[in-house]
Amino acid sequence: MKQLLLLICVLFATNVYAKIIRVNNQEPTNPQQSTYASLQDAYDNAQAGDTIYIEGSTVSYGSLTVSKKLTLIGPGYFLAENVNTQANVQPAVLHQVTVQSGAEGSKLIGLSISQSASACYDWKLVILKLKRAILEMEQK
Repeated sequence: MKQLLLLICVLFATNVYAKIIRVNNQEPTNPQQSTYASLQDAYDNAQAGDTIYIEGSTVSYGSLTVSKKLTLIGPGYFLAENVNTQANVQPAVLHQVTVQSGAEGSKLIGLSISQSASACYDWKLVILKLKRAILEMEQK
């Protein structure tokens, strides 16, 4: 019985300190509420295991290099075609996401990534989940 209780405590303790961070580049930064105007600032203040919610915007969030395990969640895709699904139909657009070693197990969900085909990855180093996202590759 004690071993079962110990196992349960260990399983729950692994995510106890994970926090949720919100990014909206149309609002001011408020670190006390874990709200940031810049995706880079949110990333810099995140620790492995945290979740970053990236809100839809008419302005791109730019580029990001990920080297720690995070979950990045955007509002989804085809939002303009499904206008009755949410109040803001703007996507969360990133121009480039560079994934490095250390980001194993990261998840990118519901983002629009407009990636240059000239970007280089060593996908053998990283296991990454890309779910419900749009990845657009530009030929250069």
